Amino acid sequence: MITIRTDYPGGNIRLHRIVGDDVYLEQDIRDTTTWWFYWNFRVDGAEGRKLTFHFTNRGVGEPSGVVAPFGPGVSDDGIHWDFSKRIERISDMEFAYGFRTDEKVKYFSFALPYQLANFEIFWESTLKTSKWLIKRDVLCVSERGRDIPYVVLGNPHAKKVIVLSARNHACESNASYALEGTVNWLINEPNDFIDTHRIIYLPFADLDGVEDGDQGKNRFPHDHNRDYTDVPIYEYVRALYRLLDGEEIDIGIDYHCPWLWGGENDQFYIPRKAEVEQKQIVFSQVLADELKKHDGIQHDPKFDIPANLGWNLSSHPMCANYYVKAGAKFAVGLEFPYFGTFFRDYCPERLRELGANVGRALETYFATL
Repeated sequence: MITIRTDYPGGNIRLHRIVGDDVYLEQDIRDTTTWWFYWNFRVDGAEGRKLTFHFTNRGVGEPSGVVAPFGPGVSDDGIHWDFSKRIERISDMEFAYGFRTDEKVKYFSFALPYQLANFEIFWESTLKTSKWLIKRDVLCVSERGRDIPYVVLGNPHAKKVIVLSARNHACESNASYALEGTVNWLINEPNDFIDTHRIIYLPFADLDGVEDGDQGKNRFPHDHNRDYTDVPIYEYVRALYRLLDGEEIDIGIDYHCPWLWGGENDQFYIPRKAEVEQKQIVFSQVLADELKKHDGIQHDPKFDIPANLGWNLSSHPMCANYYVKAGAKFAVGLEFPYFGTFFRDYCPERLRELGANVGRALETYFATL
């Protein structure tokens, strides 16, 4: 008997019906106030069958489907994900998968999820034994009772701080793989920062949303990335204010993912901020030059979004804008697409390498100041 499940970290789907080998479902919007596209479900009991999955909740405009050009992310355990060549993408609202006779369980998701369990793997394998580890601590307890972790690395006596954060929008998982790459580069490769800074690594702003499988984006009454106000409603933001109060922030970077796919959404880009736009223009070119040295994901400054164009308003109380207002010498938000292009698709390994190259570009950029 086929079972569609979401009772695991990151699970998100609404099942309508199963008719023979056809499964009809849609993403669970929950308390998001607009249409959004994140979904993540598990199939049990489909051994030896080919199922076709039909999504019923399309968005408005183009693109507006929820099955991307690469098809869904696929996993055997809900932790390790990739894009499978065995997926048959029928349309932007349908895909099919033929289960082997020994495949009792299979996970499918809009993209490549990154959960608390992934962070714990990174902690155990890399951070816990690093000579640069200062501490792992609990920033605060979330609204749903979870301990939100953060890690401090580098020189414990350094006055200057680098702040690296992600998941102000819960569903934006690719950003977490890239953030891992930057942190790993800082503590495992020679660089100009690790001796002179404390690195504050904040893997999950909206940990509840990440673990519960929420969209996170446009959450009612507003999401975490619109909460950097004088009176924030989320405990994470209040705790971050307390943590950074009085700190000398040298660099502040918030890691994100953009819209579905297509155009600039297939590109790694920077939404620039008015107060530091000229610095970001220079850094963007340094970043492009650095990535040309590596056979991986590239960057073209022409895809950057100018300050105060469209949604990218410097007046919005976003995390990257907060870093600017908190006095960071350099602050930026980075957008890591969910899928990339067919020439350089995004997978965990490439995203981690891209994150490392962000670190290398920062080193080059700061050397010019």
